[in-house]
Amino acid sequence: MKVLTNAVVRTMDDSNRVASAVAYDGPRLVAVGPTQEVRRLAGPGAEVRDLAGRTVVPGFIDSHHHLSIALIYGGGVDCRPEAAPSIDVLLTRLAEAEKRLPPGAWLVGTGHDEWKIRERCHPTRDELDSVSARRPILLIHGTWHEVVANSAALAAAGIDERTPEPPSGVFSRDRRGRLNGHLAEMAGTLVEPLARADAIARDPHGLANRLGAYEDVLFSLGITRICDATVPPSIAELYAGARCEGKLRIPVVMMPIGERGLFAHPEDRLEGPPTGEGPEELRFGPMKLFFDGGTQCALCLSFSDLALSLGPVLRLVATRGLSSGLDLLRQVRPSLGRDLRIRSGVRYYDVRQGRDFVRRAVERGFATAIHAIGNEAVGWAIDVLGAARAAHVRQPPPRIEHGMILGRAEARRAADQGIMFVPQPYFLVQLGDALSHVPLPPRLKLFPLRTLVEEGVELAGSSDGPAGFDPIAALRAAVTRRAADGTPISPEEAIEPEDVLRMYTRGSARACGCWDVTGSLEAGKRADLVVLSDDPCRAGSTDWDCLRVVETILAGRTVFRRESVVDRTEVLRLLDCVAPRV
Repeated sequence: MKVLTNAVVRTMDDSNRVASAVAYDGPRLVAVGPTQEVRRLAGPGAEVRDLAGRTVVPGFIDSHHHLSIALIYGGGVDCRPEAAPSIDVLLTRLAEAEKRLPPGAWLVGTGHDEWKIRERCHPTRDELDSVSARRPILLIHGTWHEVVANSAALAAAGIDERTPEPPSGVFSRDRRGRLNGHLAEMAGTLVEPLARADAIARDPHGLANRLGAYEDVLFSLGITRICDATVPPSIAELYAGARCEGKLRIPVVMMPIGERGLFAHPEDRLEGPPTGEGPEELRFGPMKLFFDGGTQCALCLSFSDLALSLGPVLRLVATRGLSSGLDLLRQVRPSLGRDLRIRSGVRYYDVRQGRDFVRRAVERGFATAIHAIGNEAVGWAIDVLGAARAAHVRQPPPRIEHGMILGRAEARRAADQGIMFVPQPYFLVQLGDALSHVPLPPRLKLFPLRTLVEEGVELAGSSDGPAGFDPIAALRAAVTRRAADGTPISPEEAIEPEDVLRMYTRGSARACGCWDVTGSLEAGKRADLVVLSDDPCRAGSTDWDCLRVVETILAGRTVFRRESVVDRTEVLRLLDCVAPRV
């Protein structure tokens, strides 16, 4: 029996109690409350530790994380703009890596972002062919919603000049009408599974063998559970194998998708294990669906919205030049609908198709999570999830992933339907430079966290990691609403530190379907705890740079202590480049 005393214990239970001591015996909590009562219940033989006023909270849960992507593609070539600021440098890095690969292996580069390199465009298939015309080469965008494939990769996927564009996919072409290798959204799904299968076949134990170092980083940040947001059956098998081998320490909730790719319609997964099935440490979570793209998210604006957005557009042109405005138009590709509304982005379903699939998924025992970024996709997701809400009574609440652009009306409708949102507060830092210049009408907000909280929407904390998955950094971002360069991002949408703690504990536990075992500090639940250097909810506590994770306890065992050395530099260098940032 172990007892932690002289602490600020933020239980995050239904009554939001603040206690002063907590006791645990092995993997379970025994008592939480006043020090004398907890010590009495623990008995005279308990090991007692004085925390000298530090704060104890439930272990953080990252409810939208891409652990398997990080581990499978972590050995790919780092093609982020920081490492490859131009196409020439990018090609050189790929060519150097190509020499080290065995014959037939796929060459994969990750983290590319055309808006942040010198040429402000993607490399072409011909340029990738100059690295190797025979070896399949795949360059994966930083958002994971776009790829560039060389000729060998296109051929391996059966794509040629006569191949029709898949629904919700884009084949880019050059001025002569020839495929240039750039594939967006569903089109990229035709190629990526081949590269993933090749990586797994050549290194079947790679995921399990790389888990340890990654878990150490998670534990050093206070993360005691994650929800992997894209788990096809082949990855689920790898997770199960790692658990049987004793290599999976952190509990994982697996969000099932189909085997055909990240964005493919998951019809093939409906017959698999439903939500909630599996042991406590490796459960299946909600089924994942995509309603819109990444950078090409589904927006809908009226003419009055457009008029009210004119000021932000002019400011963008004035501060960044006419080319930035043209770049924005090229990226969003606006069109005028029959209802005289301006729409942009890629849509994966219409409301009827989405409602039908979600109904069938719920009938088979799946909770559902819908990726929706733009306001139109968010509105559709609310309609679809609301229609199936009654069937979720034995499942985790329906959830919307991201919800980056929406207004108070959408927030109110989501609250009325009991739909949770799973935003990523650290995007305010990661994407702040771009987000600060997005021209939106006043009724729509970027990451409207305060609006969602005020309207009663329950939030879950997440990162879309592996890049930027520090919950303390996310807390700082949600409270200060500042980009990396200090630019304020809709500061009126800031929330309180306690709101963020609630997101990363009870909110995430409810969204992931594990509220029965974790997410709050209550007797009988798992002893997953984080000791913080200070209380972030203390009035006047603004020195966020000094807030630290002092200790992480997983199922009663200390897996991180501040004096222990965790070399995150190399791990994050390898893994950050594969982060799907949208």
